[in-house]
Formats: sequence, C-alpha cells, structure tokens
Amino acid sequence: MRLELGINTCFAVKRWPLAADWAPIVRDRLGLGLVEHSFDLVDLAGGSIPAQAVEVTAAARQFGLTIRSTFTGLAAYSSNLLLSPNPDERAHAQEWFGRAIVFSEGVGAVATGGHVGAFSVNDWNDPVRRPERWEGCARPSISWLRRRAPTVSRRSWSRTWPRPRALDHCDDPGPLDRRRRRPRSDPPGLDVGHMC
Repeated sequence: MRLELGINTCFAVKRWPLAADWAPIVRDRLGLGLVEHSFDLVDLAGGSIPAQAVEVTAAARQFGLTIRSTFTGLAAYSSNLLLSPNPDERAHAQEWFGRAIVFSEGVGAVATGGHVGAFSVNDWNDPVRRPERWEGCARPSISWLRRRAPTVSRRSWSRTWPRPRALDHCDDPGPLDRRRRRPRSDPPGLDVGHMC
C-alpha cells in the first residue's frame, strides 16, 4: 500500500486564515502537497460558500496542492451537532453539514469527515433515547447529506476520539462498535493529532 503524507490546515487557524498565506507554508516550508482542509478556516454561517471555495482552490492551484478532503474542525467538536438533545440544534447541524459539503465539492474534495455529533450524558445513559438519537443521526441526516452532494464520498476517517459518546460518523444504527465502521474498500486516513 502506498501512503502519502499530507496535512490538516488546522495548523493555520487564527495564524494564517487566508489560503494564500497557508498554502506556501504547506508547499515551501513543509514540503507537502496533500491537504485536508479544516472548516475552522471556512465561514459556514454567513460567508459566501462559493467565493470561499474559489479562494482556497486558487491558492491550492497556485502552489501545486491537492485538497483531498475536508474536516469538521475543532469548533464543531465542541457541539453535540446531529446527536444534540435539542431538535432545533440537530436541524441546524444538518444545514451546517449541507453547507460544509457544498464547500467540499467546490474545492474538489473527494471525502469529508470528522466529528458528526456527541451524545449528551443523559441521552447516552437512557435506553430509549440513545437508540433514538442514533437512528436519527444514521437515517434522515446522512441520507439528506448524500442527496445534497453525491460527488463527495463521505468516508469514515480513522480518528481516535477520547470518548465513545463522540462519533465520527453515523453509518451503522446497530451496536456501537467502532472497529466495524470503516468498509474494507476505504483507505485509512490515520489522524496522528489525537493519539496522545
């Protein structure tokens, strides 16, 4: 198996927020060409998604970089997202992910991943609400996202999350066994940033 080293642009958050600033660092200082772009550097709430995608694509092209995937980022990790106990927050998370996937398509990413949600302690411990939240994450949310952007393959990258209540995707409404989540055909995307 051939492995290619790349970098997540989370290193640029708050320091080099413009693609024109972080792209030369990736190529010239780090000697890399493969990028996973963090949504911490994208304004998914109020900014123009197409304009931001054009900016990132232009910088990547100028410096010979490939945006292979996108990642939810640190800010999203602080929310319950698709597993929130609040239905309005779950609906907002669906819209957020929809805009994220539109951006991913715009930069030519073939995959997107990261944190999709976290159970609250009460929902995790409740024998009725836990499967309801899981089912709500797995069925309508993900099928809606797939309809929104069929060209982005939503791969389940291997991420080492600190708690089983925090999920990196919602494919299987069955037992919460993280070892069975990634299909054999998906290449690994090892995240070395959460190993400690």
